[in-house]
Amino acid sequence: MIKIGLTGNIGSGKSTVAKLFRKSKIPTIDTDRLARWAVHPGSPTSKKLQKIFGTKYFRRSDGVLLRKKLAQLVFKDPKALQKLNSIVHPEVKRLLKCQLNTLNKKKSPIVVIETPLLFETGLQKKYDIICLVESSRKVQIKRLLKKGVSLEEIKDRLASQIPTHRKNKFVDYIINNSQSVAQTNKQVKRLIFSLSRQH
Repeated sequence: MIKIGLTGNIGSGKSTVAKLFRKSKIPTIDTDRLARWAVHPGSPTSKKLQKIFGTKYFRRSDGVLLRKKLAQLVFKDPKALQKLNSIVHPEVKRLLKCQLNTLNKKKSPIVVIETPLLFETGLQKKYDIICLVESSRKVQIKRLLKKGVSLEEIKDRLASQIPTHRKNKFVDYIINNSQSVAQTNKQVKRLIFSLSRQH
């Protein structure tokens, strides 16, 4: 099974590209979704976060993590971000391993793992192929503003990630997602075709 690490900075459009892979019948795993599951109310990971960051980052009624509130803290404080990652990432890795084992049993030839912080967490060696989704800074900011993210928060998040131009030297494929979805889809199709010929 070929494991493709799909990465890219915030606002680059990784989710759009992952959706295009799924349309081509390639299974995908979203590590962000795994991270959400890892911190579900009552989980050991959720309890650890409460102990480290305090209950003010959790909704009183049901114990749901207030992700946006915690994000505002960690993207301004590198040490807090490091603490958060050290608690959540081990559980995400465990959940990812379980999903990969399931797909392996189903004999899936290719799987795409959407991993926003692939380089930041040093996971690049875990994948057979690394695919980077890139967009212009202007497009990234425009997309994030549409989602209701403040300009200050966008700058903090972008500052916490390794710049795209430094990542693209260490990847196997680059998908430019600054234009239309149709143009992005052509690039995805080319990548799938290339992989099918190589393997």
